[in-house]
Amino acid sequence: MKNIYKYMIALFCTVYGMQNISAQTLVKLRINHKLGTENYAKNTTKSNNLGHNFNIQRLEYYLSSIVVIHDGGMMDTIKNAYFLVNPSSPSETMTLDSVTFTNIEAIQFGVGVDASRNNGNPADYLPGHPLAPKSPSMHWGWTAGYRFLAIEGKSGVNVNQTYELHGLWNRSYYIQRIPATTKNENGDVIIELNANYSNILKDIELNSGVIAHGAGTTDDKALQNMRDHVFTNTNGTSNVLSVKSNKAVSILTYPNPIQAKSTLNIKVDGYDNYIIKVTNLSGQVVFESTANATEMSFNKSGIYLIQIYSDKKKLLATHKQLVL
Repeated sequence: MKNIYKYMIALFCTVYGMQNISAQTLVKLRINHKLGTENYAKNTTKSNNLGHNFNIQRLEYYLSSIVVIHDGGMMDTIKNAYFLVNPSSPSETMTLDSVTFTNIEAIQFGVGVDASRNNGNPADYLPGHPLAPKSPSMHWGWTAGYRFLAIEGKSGVNVNQTYELHGLWNRSYYIQRIPATTKNENGDVIIELNANYSNILKDIELNSGVIAHGAGTTDDKALQNMRDHVFTNTNGTSNVLSVKSNKAVSILTYPNPIQAKSTLNIKVDGYDNYIIKVTNLSGQVVFESTANATEMSFNKSGIYLIQIYSDKKKLLATHKQLVL
């Protein structure tokens, strides 16, 4: 029998940020630093959504607990990855690790330092490590740990009021997950995010200045904004782990999370006639009903978004559902 030679062709294509590759590939994270639609720059006067003027004179934050999600919900944790972000250019690229995948679906991370390292001693790290001592300091103390976020500047009508928000404490460490938009560069895969730092100050009263160091007040609101409103992929999709619902509509799903090949039950309160649409992270519709269906079956592991529309096709609410 003649020898049979098999030739394999690697197909590279990007669809809604899903990168088709079949070998171990170096993955990097790129953050495009923005103030609204413009590139981030210190001391630039902007307004938050309340119309309160501000500038930013200091901005630093940590990223940790980074996970690359691919191929139907498989999760590769990037071990010992800690980054201290201090924007000084329009974008910066951070090397994560080599990952074997076919389709990258999402990236997951926390803003701050996870509890396993947060209450450690910065002196244990060599100079240059993100968790080593910094000037100005990013460490609050042994009990509270690191400053997850430090944002400072001037605000108010005449931009002459001082504001300082330093978010910290383990209970304020929030995880977010963003559907991936990717590109190839020199054989590496870049997961690209936009970060609009104007939204750190969303819904925060700035006209009189504000100083908050800790958790549970305005500093925690800034961290929640980092979770919900700052980061998006290049298509504009933000954190899918946050439930964002119209106040008049609530979506209950059970069990949550569910396994593949099981049934999800949905209960919608606050509206009588509605349409249920379920999409995967690529935006593909996997289920749609116009008959107020209350249950559906999932045959494939993954992460899905549930959207509720009125019978007039007006979006009422969005909910996340994890199928692991």
